[in-house]
Amino acid sequence: MSRQPNGNGQRRLGRKLKRYVTSWNETINGLRRRPSDGRWELADGRTFVEPDEEKTIERFRQLSEGRKKRTSTFISVSRSIDPAETTQAADTVDSESSLALVEHDDQTVDVGFDVDNAALWRYVVQEIRERPKWVAEQTGIGQIS
Repeated sequence: MSRQPNGNGQRRLGRKLKRYVTSWNETINGLRRRPSDGRWELADGRTFVEPDEEKTIERFRQLSEGRKKRTSTFISVSRSIDPAETTQAADTVDSESSLALVEHDDQTVDVGFDVDNAALWRYVVQEIRERPKWVAEQTGIGQIS
């Protein structure tokens, strides 16, 4: 066991936490392979055995994401005192998705979509990589392309 200094000049016990680097060169924080027995260990101490590296990363993400609280973003399409107006506006944007309704203290109603943050950002990254000119046109941010 090594002793490493912390920010206060004191030493703390334990090993320095290592990050796992995949064969495709992706750094995975919170996962390491124990050299003593080859088991995979999460940062919280849970362990598992999996010989296939891709399945290991998939399982790690399932185990670690299961503990995270889902966060979402509400994307408003329309806000009005008249719910019929907001629903009609939302239908013109996308009539296939489920709508969310938010009532405010000022008697107005927002209609829009509740989107998982992780899914939203994965989509944004994908679109920037695959269609940077289109994203630049849609957002008005020319530096994207």
